[in-house]
Amino acid sequence: MSTTPRSWRGSRSLYPVLALLGLFLALALARRARQTVPFTPGGWANHDSSTVVGLSVRQRMLPDFLAHHRLEGMTRDSVTALLGEPEHEGRFHGWDLAYWLGPERTIFGNGTEWLVVMFDAEGQVSQHDIKTD
Repeated sequence: MSTTPRSWRGSRSLYPVLALLGLFLALALARRARQTVPFTPGGWANHDSSTVVGLSVRQRMLPDFLAHHRLEGMTRDSVTALLGEPEHEGRFHGWDLAYWLGPERTIFGNGTEWLVVMFDAEGQVSQHDIKTD
């Protein structure tokens, strides 16, 4: 006969239930975090640093922005008309503009993500990327 108190043995049956509940909650939060919001120049410009389930407003707008606006070939004036003046020019070596997006989206990330833009000799966007610092 076991000497373990009955209350301890009975509570072990709750572990699978709690694990499933935790998994369900994590999946629900992850799904919500993937939801995009429509890009608007005003929403982009009036962002704040708060996040929704780990993603900032800009991170949630970026997929919609890139789906509807082709950066390559745009002039600096066209980019700044849509995204405003960049927060940091020259922050990333070799890139001309840098727009803060939000916290790094990795489990152990403690940096931030940036949309970076590079112009060619004709003054048109030649490349863009997401960089972390």
